[in-house]
Amino acid sequence: MIIDLHTHGLSGFGSRSESPEDYLEMAAAMKAHGTDAFLPTLFPGPVGIMRAQLAAIRKAMEEQSAPAVILGANLEGPFVNPRRQGALGPVGRPRVEECFWPPSIDNLRRLIDGFEDVVKVITIAPELKGALRLIEFCADAGIIVDMGHSDASFEQARDGAKAGARGVTHLFNAMSGLHHRNPGLATYALMDDDLYVELIADGVHVCPETIRLVLKLKPADKILLVSDSLAQAKTPAHPEPSPLYLPDEPGRPATLAGGGLTLMECVERMTRLAGAPPESALRFASENPERFLSYKNL
Repeated sequence: MIIDLHTHGLSGFGSRSESPEDYLEMAAAMKAHGTDAFLPTLFPGPVGIMRAQLAAIRKAMEEQSAPAVILGANLEGPFVNPRRQGALGPVGRPRVEECFWPPSIDNLRRLIDGFEDVVKVITIAPELKGALRLIEFCADAGIIVDMGHSDASFEQARDGAKAGARGVTHLFNAMSGLHHRNPGLATYALMDDDLYVELIADGVHVCPETIRLVLKLKPADKILLVSDSLAQAKTPAHPEPSPLYLPDEPGRPATLAGGGLTLMECVERMTRLAGAPPESALRFASENPERFLSYKNL
């Protein structure tokens, strides 16, 4: 079973929607492009909007008969570091503080109260004040924690793993990296054999040479291929298998916004560009994500 743990949409249907029908259409598009199950991944935003999206996902899960199974929701925030927000910034001009919240159990409860059975994965930046206690709380509650959108030092990343984090959100992207005198989250993720890592293997979010480095350093059962695809992927406006970027701003370099490939296209590129054996690339998109989610009651 091909499982996409991290996708924001496909073929015009995406996770910014508050309509159950849109998530069912997203499921149909996923299956049409080779994905059997997935976690719609929510952007951080005002609490009312995120709760409405969770309600729509729950309704879609209750009604689903589409070929691809909606397994639950993946929350890419709001407990992340604004300094490493990447493309998670405000849309529709909400205030930044409405999108990036201080990590606390009270704030988590305010967000997911009544949707505890829907939320499967959440991204938290471990260096933020209160983050370690929140990671412990989520782990005890059965919510998988990924570390990401983070400026964590090596030591702070280690503390996050000790607190109960099980994975890392799109390795190398929107995080402290591999600096030789200041190792950060990406360095820790490569060195901890127990930590899962998401990888966007489109050849742009992570170049082929760096993908080969991951293949050399990480145990093969801890690599998770994800698409990070956006709703614009596989639409007439963006039919090609290439990443999407934020609109250009004067004096600012282009910012990667998300994936434009399906998960099966990432599997193909993992093999063609990075030299992964085809059976391994398939495992990164099937057996590994299934194991990653296995202790949850799906």
